[in-house]
Formats: sequence, structure tokens, C-alpha cells
Amino acid sequence: MTNPPQRILVVGDDDICTAPFVAALLRTRLAGRDDVRVASAGLDGVVGQPACDHAIEAASAGADLRDHRSEPVTAERIRKADLVLTIDGEERSLVNRMAPGFQTKVFALREASTIAQAGDRWGRLDAVAAVAERLHRDRGLPKPKRIPVPRRGVLLRPVVELGLDDLPEAHHLDGAAHGWALEQARAAAAGIAAVLVALRAGAASAA
Repeated sequence: MTNPPQRILVVGDDDICTAPFVAALLRTRLAGRDDVRVASAGLDGVVGQPACDHAIEAASAGADLRDHRSEPVTAERIRKADLVLTIDGEERSLVNRMAPGFQTKVFALREASTIAQAGDRWGRLDAVAAVAERLHRDRGLPKPKRIPVPRRGVLLRPVVELGLDDLPEAHHLDGAAHGWALEQARAAAAGIAAVLVALRAGAASAA
């Protein structure tokens, strides 16, 4: 009997910029692993919207977002996911309110990345759900460092007020700040991707 796919869901506000960008990066890092599916969704998303040009360009080095179309997040999608990553802490809270009782697998991306980079022996885990359990066990131990806000260009007020777990929603920013925000997301995605790649190796060696 074939096991159901393991699911990672990346949730942003509108599913046209940071969330699909992060999901595309994770899919690229997990290329070749057919049992893990990575998708994105938006809390305020409208069905069928394409990714923004900035996200398409930023992802072009290793992922293609030209065919992306936005989808809304639902309680069912949250329940079915093995790991849910949000762009900021407020979205994490909204996801938890949408699907109560599943908060042990819901993390802000920077939160998950910080925990992942502080841990060890991740390669011994054999499932995405086990990664979520480990992240939850260590939740709150390492604290993310505050993102340094550049003192140049067009930076809107929400960036200045970022919480420790927050990434800026790139689509809310103008000019160079948009690309800067996507690079912050890329760095955070790399932290959790390293754990998922190690999981892949661990699962293969245990087979």
C-alpha cells in the first residue's frame, strides 16, 4: 500500500509573492523526493492570481514561478499538512485560529529556521511530521535575531516594526526593499531546507 504524500504548506497573506517564493525554493531543494509535496496558500488570497514579477525574477535562478496561481488557505489544508510555515507571527496566529488544535505543526518561517539551525542529529528523523515534532519540542529555546533594517531606499513602517519571528511581506514594499525582503525569505528558507534535505538522506539510509 502506498503511503500518502507528506505535505508542507507555506502560508502568506496573498499567495502571490513571499509564500510561493519560499515554497518554490523548498521544492527545488527537495527535487527528486516524490513523497514530499510543498504548496503555498494565502490568508487573503484570491484564486488564480499569478506570482508578482519580483518573486518570479528572484526565484528564476533555481525555481520557476511563471505558472504559479494563487490559492486560499483553508482549515482542511492546514489539518492535512505535516508542517505549516507562515511568513510572520501574526499569520501563524491566524492559521492557529483557523484550525484550532494543530499549533504543534505551525511555525513562523524564521522561527523554524532558527530552531533548525540550532539543533543537531536532524538526519535521524524519517518524516516531515517528525521534523514538526522536533521543532515544537525546541520551540522558544533559540531566539531569532532581529532582522537589520537597511537605512536606505523605500522601507514602509511595517518593516521597522518586525517581530523576532517575522519576515517582511515583500509584496507590501516598494523598490529595492521588495528584493531585500525576498532575500530575507531566501535565507530563512535555507535554514529549514537544510533539515529537510538531511531528512531525505536519513530516510534513504534507513531504507
